[in-house]
Amino acid sequence: LCCGLACLAIVFRGVREIMQESIAHATTSYEMWSMRSLEWLTYSLWTLFPVVHILYYSGKINWVQFETAATLLDIFTKSVYSVTLLTGNFCVLEVISTVRIAQMRYDRDSKASSVIRAEAINEALQTSALEADMASRLARRFLANVSHE
Repeated sequence: LCCGLACLAIVFRGVREIMQESIAHATTSYEMWSMRSLEWLTYSLWTLFPVVHILYYSGKINWVQFETAATLLDIFTKSVYSVTLLTGNFCVLEVISTVRIAQMRYDRDSKASSVIRAEAINEALQTSALEADMASRLARRFLANVSHE
């Protein structure tokens, strides 16, 4: 019994460390509340498993009651953790979609500004080409007039 309690205390300490780190990285009050709730549910549910065993081995409940309690506790625990995992995955997917939408908007805006920059460069090149052509014509006229005189 003492060895089992020591192991449970070590597991609970590990759960506490993981939860504290998760809470430190949480960005919303809902995430913090969810992590704290999950932490206390974990302590409660994991404490009930040894309690059911102690009740059975002390003769307080019979084998059918023990199996029923253990099965119901197991189903409830797995349901809680399944819902938690699914909720966590949906939250991650929501964050990823938000980041991806922001990235797509940035890409669109940068492409739009790239197009505007390219158009400005093209206009500048066309203006430079016209100026060069005009300068060339003026130079030819000047040379023609100079050589004629």
